[in-house]
Amino acid sequence: MSALPNETLDELSRVFSSANATFSHLAMTSNLNPKSDFKSANLSEVDFRGSDLRGYDFSNSDLTNTNWEDAIYDHTTVLNGADLSGAIALKIPKRGPGQSAQNSTFHEHFAASQHIDATGPIDCQFMFAKEQLTLAKPCTLDGIGLHKGTLVHLTLRPAAADTGIIFRRTDLETKDRAITDIQARYDNVTDATMCTTIGNAAGSKVAAIEHLMAALAAYGISNLIAEVDAEEVPVMDGSSDAFVQMIASCGLSGCGKPRRAIRILEGIEIEDGLRRGSLTPLNGFGLNLSIDFDNQVIGHQKIEIASDQEGWFSELSAARTFGFLKDIEMLRSLGLAQGATLENAVVLDGEDILNDGGLRSPDEFIRHKALDAIGDLSLLGMPIVGQYSSTRPGHAFNNQVLYALMANPSCFEYIDLPDLPEDQFVKIRPNRNLIIEQLIA
Repeated sequence: MSALPNETLDELSRVFSSANATFSHLAMTSNLNPKSDFKSANLSEVDFRGSDLRGYDFSNSDLTNTNWEDAIYDHTTVLNGADLSGAIALKIPKRGPGQSAQNSTFHEHFAASQHIDATGPIDCQFMFAKEQLTLAKPCTLDGIGLHKGTLVHLTLRPAAADTGIIFRRTDLETKDRAITDIQARYDNVTDATMCTTIGNAAGSKVAAIEHLMAALAAYGISNLIAEVDAEEVPVMDGSSDAFVQMIASCGLSGCGKPRRAIRILEGIEIEDGLRRGSLTPLNGFGLNLSIDFDNQVIGHQKIEIASDQEGWFSELSAARTFGFLKDIEMLRSLGLAQGATLENAVVLDGEDILNDGGLRSPDEFIRHKALDAIGDLSLLGMPIVGQYSSTRPGHAFNNQVLYALMANPSCFEYIDLPDLPEDQFVKIRPNRNLIIEQLIA
């Protein structure tokens, strides 16, 4: 890499918000030579928005996840040999005589692919998308963390094919990706007591990822960087709705590579006390879940859903997390649930629901358990072609089921979704009511 001063590289890696602090303005005021000082440079994630980059030579540089929105560049902007994976709003400029961009690592789907409309019903056209998907552009939202009660900034950024879902802690005083980045995988789950928490070998962690993960799974998003400036994802209203709207607002983009899935060939089943869980073969994805609470409001509830139902995820995404007032008071005494309010959870005090307006649906409790399960199961890193059935599911138990599956490789196979014969694949059926059973104890 180039010998640019470390302090300059640190400055260049920031996201500039001021009109007079564009990349090109900074480079000019730093007396850097556009034709020589940016060759073989580490410029990952630099914000080029609004910059005049004509005459810049970025040959052999690391330009991964850079933002080129409204930047000015042409055939004099040299990108030969540059790594442009995940570059946003970039179109390779036409070359002059003797110039070529053929050796650039550039995923052209970010620049050339059609914007995929994500505003309609969420169904298996997304969950079982045959091509790897990412976001069409970055998007941001702010919200309160459930446990710490502090404001959390969340930014979702497009990522290149085969990146996977990565959570990145932007509040840490380092840019070492071994410390800041955590791959969203089942074997990185470090705690699942109250929510799903993932961590890395450096001890960095991010909690409460399940509602965001459920939305990403339903939209079939394979590659994404989720930046958070805290130890937890914002709880929003306690459901996935805010994340669904966030994704729909910025749309999807293909990554140009086929998507893989895990197909269940032979059923596996585990038990843990009163909990039961299994994964069994199915063309498509299905859930069959039940809960049983010694509470007249919740009682016994059961839900069966299949991904061939048009708009099936929309039936679940608004279901909020729930808890009991006595438990919240106990958690607060331990320094947890500091952000829990009636705005982000269904709270019960005995047989009374404390929220104004009550429940969003009589079966909101089991719907939320289904939402959690989708988020937890997505930590396999690819969709499951099969059915998940569980009695008394929870975050820790969902994770145990994934460990049990991966410990029995003869029970599943990896498949490329484009290679799956149409007669073995799920078809979308017209919308119907979810099969729901509620028995008041």
